Amino acid sequence: MNSILILIITYILNPILETSAGICAIKSMNHRSLRPTPADFIFYLSTILAVLLVPSEPAIFKWVFGLLLYLVYTFVTVEDTALNRFLLFMLTHGSIFLLQCILLGIMYFIFRIEAFNGTGISLLGNFLTFVSAAAFFQLPFVKHLFDYVKQASYLLRILTLNTYLVILFCLAFFKIYPQQIYEILSLVITLLTLLAAINIWILYYDQRTRLQQQEIDSYQKNMPIYDSLIQEIRANQHEYANHLQSLANLSVMYKDYDSLSRALQSYSQEFSNPMANYPLLQINMPLLAASLYSMASHAQEKGIALQFDIVNAVLESHAPEHELTDYITILTQNAIEACKAGETVYALLDSKDGAVRYEIRNPVPAMISPEEIGDFFKRSYSTKQTQAGSDAASKQASSDATSKQADDKRGLGLYYLQTNVTKSGGSVGADCVCYEGSYFIIFRLIL
Repeated sequence: MNSILILIITYILNPILETSAGICAIKSMNHRSLRPTPADFIFYLSTILAVLLVPSEPAIFKWVFGLLLYLVYTFVTVEDTALNRFLLFMLTHGSIFLLQCILLGIMYFIFRIEAFNGTGISLLGNFLTFVSAAAFFQLPFVKHLFDYVKQASYLLRILTLNTYLVILFCLAFFKIYPQQIYEILSLVITLLTLLAAINIWILYYDQRTRLQQQEIDSYQKNMPIYDSLIQEIRANQHEYANHLQSLANLSVMYKDYDSLSRALQSYSQEFSNPMANYPLLQINMPLLAASLYSMASHAQEKGIALQFDIVNAVLESHAPEHELTDYITILTQNAIEACKAGETVYALLDSKDGAVRYEIRNPVPAMISPEEIGDFFKRSYSTKQTQAGSDAASKQASSDATSKQADDKRGLGLYYLQTNVTKSGGSVGADCVCYEGSYFIIFRLIL
């Protein structure tokens, strides 16, 4: 009975626990659900078969084979560039090894356990590694570590690679000379911890510098909007003075009450349209206000009305102003481009509970299914790909009206927009509604 239990622990439970730690790390850093997938079960089975079939001598052979399985799993399950997949592999594998070193050090110095050898000790060590990994990779900074690294500078990526190679060397030494490692275990743990601390500080500094540069670039990019807005306001000041003078002259031109009343009403209707977007200027985020005002002016030139409902002009957001402006600009531009002259785009801007809520609504020719709307946010999705077939006329009409919304990336695209908004703690989605016999697609952003 004991021999059967030992076999189960050695060839099934230990591989499953080790594999689970790796799966948890990869999914957490890649912002995916921890729910098991078919690829996970294949990884489990492959690991168990490797333990059963791969020779144990030399000692490093089985370890290298397991490392290759881990690398293959990363490349198969992660949708990204080859370089970013390898970076994720290095980060997760290196982090798990660091956790194992810390656990081994604790067990060595407290309980005088020198290795994860023996059935019970190995099971305990792998269980503690899995539990530690499940908790460690849920930490906010750790979950976003992969995002920081893949967006970092080339020099920082090289540093990450060098750090992993050091960790890999230590791990290989441990596998080949398991007894000698305990003679320098405290030194290894200290060096690895110091190396991790330095890298974390460099990552933080690089990320902060990158965000500051993004903000500077955003303001420089939008300076023409500010300049044009200032010029327009100056021109309008002169025009409004002329309008006031014209209003004063109406009483001279029209002597009776009825004629004067009709003239005032006509003049007011003509003059009210340029004033429609001035509530935007009350927004406490000048970059966002200028961007929306500029888009409203351009839409008016194309014969498209952009109407705003400013529920709350005092905006509070989880994201920096330049990021929020970029996201809202993308949704607004897409809505305008999906419209024809004579149509109206409706936008709502509100702020509640420390977050900005933005809704943009534009007309479409026909109802769009929830499945197709969900496709808008998929990577590399194009509605043009779905427009084949003679029996899809209504669907094609709907797709034509929204193709630009799905295709026009403007450096980001709906997939990347949703990804970045989610990482910032917000949400973005869409649905299609029927209102008074007309169809509208509504995009909602909360950030």
